[in-house]
Amino acid sequence: MCKSIALILFLIIVGCKEGTPDGKKVEKINSEIQNHELQEVFQLILDVPDFQMWLHGDVPERIPLKLIKSELVSEQIDLQKFGKRVRIVDSSAIKQEGIEDAISIKLRNIEKDTMTFSLYHSIEGAHMYGKLYFKNDKWQIIVRGIGEE
Repeated sequence: MCKSIALILFLIIVGCKEGTPDGKKVEKINSEIQNHELQEVFQLILDVPDFQMWLHGDVPERIPLKLIKSELVSEQIDLQKFGKRVRIVDSSAIKQEGIEDAISIKLRNIEKDTMTFSLYHSIEGAHMYGKLYFKNDKWQIIVRGIGEE
């Protein structure tokens, strides 16, 4: 009986750990996609031609482009936009500096060679979502939706 109770407790503990989304998700992502691939993926997303009108590269206050820091978006990723390095900002910088034009990019459903993405640019109310897949030794992008609120 003690063995049965111990087994049940073990299964509960393992089940709880498996249900932890953030830590497991980041660990899985890190094992399946490297930093240089993340850089390539984020650059592809930022360079989608049909989204450029919402980025306003012609407005000096919008340069450098600001991207919100997350588990996958870090200072180690070297992104370029409008001839400048993209600035990675966290919530404290956004609050302290009154940044209103930061962009959020989320990657979801990450597998070995496919993932979905979403982007939101709050100051413009603009959003974009789609799919990325790895083919012929490089990441490709399919935009499924783009627009503003």
